[in-house]
Amino acid sequence: HAAIREATPDGRLRNRRSVWNIHTQAAPGAHFATFPPQLVRPCVLAGSRPNDVVLDPFFGSGTTGEVAQELGRRYVGIELHPEYVSLAAERIAGGRDRIIHFRAS
Repeated sequence: HAAIREATPDGRLRNRRSVWNIHTQAAPGAHFATFPPQLVRPCVLAGSRPNDVVLDPFFGSGTTGEVAQELGRRYVGIELHPEYVSLAAERIAGGRDRIIHFRAS
């Protein structure tokens, strides 16, 4: 509950509304749909506790794994495209063993 609180212009705290104003942020690499960490952070905080495992079935460039690791969570990322697996592994130190790559047949 506290993870998704936000300050109002007058300094009071309230629950986040259904529309969040979060600035985009470039990430290294060539993934076309990179989430800014500020978008992922409240979701990870609201849905997990330290040492929990966060699952991202569309791992892409690894933002969810990066945020989970920063917040003391473990993660499993599932990604279809090998170039994104490499991109995410480079972005997250020591993360390749937590990314599952399915080969299309």
